[in-house]
Amino acid sequence: MELAEKEPFDLVLMDIKMPVMNGVETFKKLKKVAPEIPVIMMSAFALEGLIKDAIREGAFGFLKKPINFDRLLELIEKSSPNGALVLVVDDDPDMCDNLNDILVANKFQVEVAFDGYSAVQLAKESAFDVIVLDLKLPVLNGFETFQAIREYRPDVMVIFITGLIDNMQNTIEQMSSMDIR
Repeated sequence: MELAEKEPFDLVLMDIKMPVMNGVETFKKLKKVAPEIPVIMMSAFALEGLIKDAIREGAFGFLKKPINFDRLLELIEKSSPNGALVLVVDDDPDMCDNLNDILVANKFQVEVAFDGYSAVQLAKESAFDVIVLDLKLPVLNGFETFQAIREYRPDVMVIFITGLIDNMQNTIEQMSSMDIR
């Protein structure tokens, strides 16, 4: 609210679940102060459906954060036993650094993108074998990124990761009973 009163924003991306004042309450107050600003509401709860869609469309796997690196390496090795060019997509630079270090130490070639748009561009330019893709990304979320990449690379193996595990327990239970490639 303070920033919107000081600066003219072109767009606001707002989470529904926030401390102090939830996103719906903030949205209502924001519209009184700056009614011309378009607001896109976001919620982690919507990701459950996105994961289901991604798995249905052929996503290779799903991991929760904090990442079980042994499981991640197992999935990548299973998908590409002769080595792989891996794209890591996460908006958290520390997570990207950690994944990069571990994958490079295990003889994988790695590139990093911090948002969905960059990931799609890199996927157009390079033939990645595996993409490790966070579901929660700014602007273009992980599932939208996945769909865009599939247009260019329908065969690429995608492993989803997320830190929103508490909101997706049902999906994880369903996925654990599925035969994920």
